[in-house]
Formats: sequence, C-alpha cells, structure tokens
Amino acid sequence: MRIIDGQPACDFTEPWLTQLRGLASYTVPKVDVLLSTVLRSQPNAQPGTTSVATNGGSRVANLQMTAAQFQTFTGVPLRAGLAQQTVDLLAPGAVYGDRINVIDVRAAKLLKFGNRRATIGMDLYNLLNANSPTAYETVYDPATNGARWLQPTSVLNARAARFNVQFDF
Repeated sequence: MRIIDGQPACDFTEPWLTQLRGLASYTVPKVDVLLSTVLRSQPNAQPGTTSVATNGGSRVANLQMTAAQFQTFTGVPLRAGLAQQTVDLLAPGAVYGDRINVIDVRAAKLLKFGNRRATIGMDLYNLLNANSPTAYETVYDPATNGARWLQPTSVLNARAARFNVQFDF
C-alpha cells in the first residue's frame, strides 16, 4: 500500500467538484423573438483517467519505469512479461485543470401563418470564445524535467454559429 501525504492511496478522499448549469429563455412579446442562453461551468475532467480511487477530474503525471527502476524504487520486481510499468507520481485529487465556462446563446424570430408557424434563428456556441484546455500531456519525462507535462493537447471548440429554420405544421 502506498502512503501519500500521510494517507493510504487506496483510502484517499478527493474534494467535491461542483458544476453549475443553467438555462434561460424568454419570448419578447409583440415582436415574437425568442432569446435563450445556456451557461455551463464545470470542473475540467481529464478524459480516460477515471479509475478506482479517483473521480477522473484530477491530473496525472505518468512515469514509464523500466524493470530495473521499478525494482530499485519499490523493492518488488515487475510482473512476468512486463518490460516497463506506468506509475502515477501524483496522488488522486492533487492537481486539477482550470474550470470550463461556456455560454451558448440563441435568437430566433417566430413567424405565424394561420395555424402553422416557422422559426428562423441563429445559435452561437462558446460565445466568449474561451480556449480552455480540455486535455493535457500526462507523461512526465524526467530527462526533460517534465517540460511537456501538463501542456494542453486539446482545447474547447472555437466559437461557432449555426443558422436554422424550423417549420411546424
């Protein structure tokens, strides 16, 4: 059992990760214009890191150890058939990425034709054009003293617009 910050790693409790989501819409009377927005603020969860003892939101620093290095540091040989072992240098919940905050907006004009209606609108995604990282380099290379570790490998999609027409009959 590994001890990290005085606690066993298999019995580690991460802090609460809160997220906020909101939706608001309003139809402006007399001009029949629909305005709506969606707000999302969430922890920056690292995809693919969900495992036992972590909620997947924390960062990892993976070090590839050879059999000799693993034997030196742990005193235990690698399992048969393995040439190297990936070891996370961070405790679960030790490092988190920046929060992801996104605002999406929609404006649409409602047109009525008797008992039928049409909606002509425009949606704007990522209105603030935030380029928050969504994934990071997870490999810690001791030869470069971790120079690439935690560099972003992907960011939020850029601001985008979508025009749409909907007919209800």
